[in-house]
Amino acid sequence: MDEGKYLYPKGELSMIRIIHAEDEESWRYLIANKINRESDMQVISSVTSVNECLQELDRAPYDIALIDLNLSEDEDYAGGYGLPEKFNCYIRT
Repeated sequence: MDEGKYLYPKGELSMIRIIHAEDEESWRYLIANKINRESDMQVISSVTSVNECLQELDRAPYDIALIDLNLSEDEDYAGGYGLPEKFNCYIRT
């Protein structure tokens, strides 16, 4: 495999940065607690709405956005389903 195809330079380990959007506090805690136990992943930011998620994604780079597709508090009531069209990404369930 070409070194250019690696996300990070060959041999260099990097923490996988995760943003988690979830409006239920118990789920935010459970998911962050589980992920942060991994040696190569960390929930950098937990947000409660689509708007907060968009603001945070504009501020910092993330490797993974873990999004509740049924976020309840947003203007268009699309929940997390509205986010992929704003970025070059797709929904994986």
